[in-house]
Amino acid sequence: MSAELAASRPERTPIDWVFVVRGASRGLTVLLIGGAVQPWVGVLSRPLGFIWLALVAVLAFALAARPHRGSAGSVRDCMTAAVASYLLVLPLVVSAAGTLAVDQAFFTSLTAVVVGAFMGAFHRRRQSE
Repeated sequence: MSAELAASRPERTPIDWVFVVRGASRGLTVLLIGGAVQPWVGVLSRPLGFIWLALVAVLAFALAARPHRGSAGSVRDCMTAAVASYLLVLPLVVSAAGTLAVDQAFFTSLTAVVVGAFMGAFHRRRQSE
């Protein structure tokens, strides 16, 4: 029975590092530009200024997890790209704040995983149709 179970499991493919690096680069770019623009957004619209960085983070993680031409990107690849984009910007966040807010880092990482998984599943489903 264990042979049948092993045969029914899909074979694990290695992580597509080209996909992850390209996605993390896109996500990092959005995070950097969104963070640089945030003070002006706060001046122009105070309510939007409060949620701007959260919106930018979700957009950055979605773009990081978006498959590019010639690469399908598994759900695991999409999640890895989204988290990598956050990990690349995290040293800048820590240096600007002077400390690491562990709860914020945890929840932002969790958001990256969820958005990456959603985007990966969405694109896989769209690709199969």
